[in-house]
Amino acid sequence: MVTSMHRTDVTTATTPATTLAAVSASPDPGSLGLDSVIRRNPDILATKIGAEVMMLDVSAGTCFGLNPVGTRIWDGIETATRVRDLCEDLLARFRVTPEVCQAEVLTLLRRMQAKGLVLIDAPQD
Repeated sequence: MVTSMHRTDVTTATTPATTLAAVSASPDPGSLGLDSVIRRNPDILATKIGAEVMMLDVSAGTCFGLNPVGTRIWDGIETATRVRDLCEDLLARFRVTPEVCQAEVLTLLRRMQAKGLVLIDAPQD
């Protein structure tokens, strides 16, 4: 089934009673690119709730949520994955141009990196 890919935002809450709000951090754009190898931070607790993922950074006391497209990205980085390969998988699943897909994925991953949800490994050859 092919669906459209829409902007995916990481949402955050500092306490369970706080309304989830979009992350507005502007991390260093030079630290992550299509050839970067990215993976989940193993210290982050995560669970699926329907088609979405809720994550908890216990050390910071912060909750995060991903919409269904963000959840697909989270699923794709269960093990170390090159960002370019992650985008190719998404292009096969969603109606989106490669340029838009890559820009959206990099934006989300940079936001996740800024919040400590993902780790960047050395590039694979």
